[in-house]
Amino acid sequence: MARAGASFPARIRFPNVNTSLVAVAAASANDIYAFGDSGLGPFSENWNGTRWSIINTPSGVARLIGTTALNDGTVVAVGQGTNGSAVILEN
Repeated sequence: MARAGASFPARIRFPNVNTSLVAVAAASANDIYAFGDSGLGPFSENWNGTRWSIINTPSGVARLIGTTALNDGTVVAVGQGTNGSAVILEN
C-alpha cells in the first residue's frame, strides 16, 4: 500500500454494493491491479498512475482469489474456473 507520507491512488469503483476486494498487486506505482468479486462474478481493474480502468475478465472464470506482481512487470492472478478447474491469468 502507500508508504508513510504518500497518498493512495483514487478509489476503486466497485461494481455494486455486494462487491468484495480479494487481492491487490503492484508491478509499479503506476501499474496496480485489483481483483475481487462483484456478487455477479469476478472483476479486475488496473491503476495506470492516473485512473482505474476495468479489465475484462475472460469467460469461464468463476472467481479470482490471489495475485502477485513480478519484478519484470508481469502480474499473475489465480482463481477457479466455472468448471471447478484452476485458473491462472497473466498480463
